[in-house]
Amino acid sequence: MQEQTGQLSSGNTFRVTPYLVEVTDSSGGVLTTIDANDITGVSRNGTTVTINRAAGPVVLDCASLDDAGRLESVLRSSRPVASAAPVQEKKGGFGKKLGIGCLGLIGLIVLVVIVITLASGGDDDEPELVSSNPTRTSASGNATAPATTGTSDNASTFGVGDTAEVGNYLVTLNEVTEPEGDQFNKPKEGSRFIVADVTIENTSDQTQNVSSLLQGKLKDSTGQEYSLSLTAVVASDGKAPDGELLPGEKLRGQFGYEVPTDAEGLTFIFDASMWTNGGRAMFSLDDAS
Repeated sequence: MQEQTGQLSSGNTFRVTPYLVEVTDSSGGVLTTIDANDITGVSRNGTTVTINRAAGPVVLDCASLDDAGRLESVLRSSRPVASAAPVQEKKGGFGKKLGIGCLGLIGLIVLVVIVITLASGGDDDEPELVSSNPTRTSASGNATAPATTGTSDNASTFGVGDTAEVGNYLVTLNEVTEPEGDQFNKPKEGSRFIVADVTIENTSDQTQNVSSLLQGKLKDSTGQEYSLSLTAVVASDGKAPDGELLPGEKLRGQFGYEVPTDAEGLTFIFDASMWTNGGRAMFSLDDAS
């Protein structure tokens, strides 16, 4: 960079070299000297050039835009400085305070999430048998022996006539029927209707929702699941249980499904996890066929 000079509005003269910026008066006396190594930044606003230093800024008001432009240009080319104040490097964050790096911090966060998930998962209410009907009526009208109870896939298995407590509900499977329907509401060729008559009671002190579509399903021994069939519900002259339940209120309705005639190992599932911190109550229909 060549040495450059220019005029300030005060009548003084500035001189800039690769090593310094110098301001002299009309008689040549040195008024200000700035070491180039001390310059941390430079900015310009019109004819005013501000030179930033660690010791504090120096403001030079040039006599013209041309003088200001040349001074700014020379200062920028002499050192790769930014016009804005330098961004200080952030000090060590939470991870450094703990003595761990980025990967360690990520691992710690993942571990905390896993612990919280496991802890919250353990609060799910496991379905419990509240009462059991010692003699049940199957779809054929014959008396059957009581169903056994147990656990499967973290969900308890009950039978026809049992009352299960799951989440904020008491769920009773009253009976299971296979309505034939009529000419307008009948199963397709090779299929049959299965209708579960269920009573649901709200055991909490708050209003709870019941959705036959979202909370009820039927599954066979192959794992195939069947969604609610309103045609089957209509064929049973019933009504699907849907709506809000006030504390202590009961709602009785029919969950209807259409399944292949050879489907076996049917299980009705009521899912309480849709609205509450509960699991699923599974009712075996083996003794209802």
